[in-house]
Amino acid sequence: MVRWLRQEPIGQALSDMSKGRIELSHDALLSLAPSRRVTYLRRILVESGVLPPVDILLSNLGAFVHEFAASLPATHGSLIRQYYRWHVLPTVQRRAGGNAMSRGSYDARRSELRKIAAFLSWLEQHGTTLEALGQQTIDHYAVENSSPEIVHPFLRWAMTRGTAPAVRIDRRSHPPVPSLQDEEEIWALTERLLTDTSIELTIRIIGLFVLLFAQQVVRVASLTRDHVVVDGVAVAVQFATTPVVLPRQLANLVIEHLATRSRRGFANGESEWVFEGLHPGQPITPAYVLHCFRAIGLPALTARSTRLDLLAQTLSASVVADTIGVNTITASLRRGRAGGTWSEYPTLRAE
Repeated sequence: MVRWLRQEPIGQALSDMSKGRIELSHDALLSLAPSRRVTYLRRILVESGVLPPVDILLSNLGAFVHEFAASLPATHGSLIRQYYRWHVLPTVQRRAGGNAMSRGSYDARRSELRKIAAFLSWLEQHGTTLEALGQQTIDHYAVENSSPEIVHPFLRWAMTRGTAPAVRIDRRSHPPVPSLQDEEEIWALTERLLTDTSIELTIRIIGLFVLLFAQQVVRVASLTRDHVVVDGVAVAVQFATTPVVLPRQLANLVIEHLATRSRRGFANGESEWVFEGLHPGQPITPAYVLHCFRAIGLPALTARSTRLDLLAQTLSASVVADTIGVNTITASLRRGRAGGTWSEYPTLRAE
């Protein structure tokens, strides 16, 4: 704690606030050099009730846009600000559905805005502008760059508002994740996570949710305690519409995890998240989970794809959609690939 307080700008900021030299507010903290340390301080002050609740990452994104746009040529900076104000911000708020912005979304938006600025610079280097964009130029850019699709939303927005002429935007097809594991590999990994106490308990449970219920890491990471119902020794988790009753061994692990006292001692006590993150009031990050998965040899994408195929062989597509959380189109395609049809659903539901 002392070492953390001594690292700038934390110590100086707290000292200045306590002496009234700077205001105790979000704006004052935003004026400091942006860093994860400052973000952490803001979260602690929010969780302890010192500062009012705010979407900190969204606030940080707005500050980033202001600073980043100011560093660009005037015309480019103006476009970046307008795109953020009229497209990025409404999109982020709509997709969040009232929830705080995730770290993954924050990083992706910053990367997108940097890529757009690089695209505008690329146009200038090739002797043209966004207003004079031609089909040959955009095709050239698509061939020369490894991820041209990142700027596609910006191009569509620019064409809609008349800033760019209408051009064709070709999308690259992304093949589905193949099922590279057989059922024996899935069960071997499952057995290891159920019994290997050398692996962090949080990682074991999330891994089992992936292996047994084909869950996306990002969805599991954002589970709240309201999604988990413990009734004696039975545990049900609501991944989608219909709660899933966990097998006994996994249920015991979840009960043990929920009973474990928080290691971080945040001001307001118990976290609302099932899997608490390092930052106050935040869930565990998918990036950390995937890092741990790689260390134990659990390929999340292929494992999830394999489990979806296995579930599709034994359950109706609608049951898979209701309990696992995939959309009905995906569930139907998986069911069709496994040789089943929607007509089986009423019988299964009745049983």
